[in-house]
Amino acid sequence: MIFLSSIYFFRVTVFLIRMFPAAAESPGDFCERDIYGQPSYSGCVDLLYGDPGRRSGGIFRIDNDEHGFLLPFFGPSGHFTVNQWRHRVHLPEVWDNGECKIALLVQSDPMGGFTTDSGSWADIANRGKALVDYCLLTRQRYRRGGGVGHAGAHGMLNIVIYSWGSAFDRAIIRGIGSVGLVGVDKNGTTVNSSASGGIGNLSHT
Repeated sequence: MIFLSSIYFFRVTVFLIRMFPAAAESPGDFCERDIYGQPSYSGCVDLLYGDPGRRSGGIFRIDNDEHGFLLPFFGPSGHFTVNQWRHRVHLPEVWDNGECKIALLVQSDPMGGFTTDSGSWADIANRGKALVDYCLLTRQRYRRGGGVGHAGAHGMLNIVIYSWGSAFDRAIIRGIGSVGLVGVDKNGTTVNSSASGGIGNLSHT
């Protein structure tokens, strides 16, 4: 797991906003190889829907529940149904398989808080597939690269596809470098980077 103090969290958030202003200004999907690198199309699809050869189910098959997605301490239960709150997921979540990395993050809002949203893992995976198709398949070859798009039932989350060593990946590593990587719960091709009990967490705008 990745733990950030509140001070380091805000430093990381400000750094990402300053470094990637175009992503914050884009109303829709934003793709940029110079920022997010060029992850493998097939690797991203494997993370989303599973790889039968490795017997991994992918994000799509995590479970069939409806979830509330939030940062710890930044999502009152009143924002969700009873079932969504019972199956709440604390973000961020990061998956990787060496060929692609996918992050599900909250967004910071103008009032100084952070967004919440709801939905199923199948919805998240399908939204990720649309982003992967747009950024890595349908664009002209020289314009293909990772990117960021909105996810969740109300589009209040960000899903990011990126590669190891990309500017986005390095920014996160630099941001947590002074705190250190406390621990990573790694299960096969999946890395779950969850928040601790503190307020410091990672968002992307």
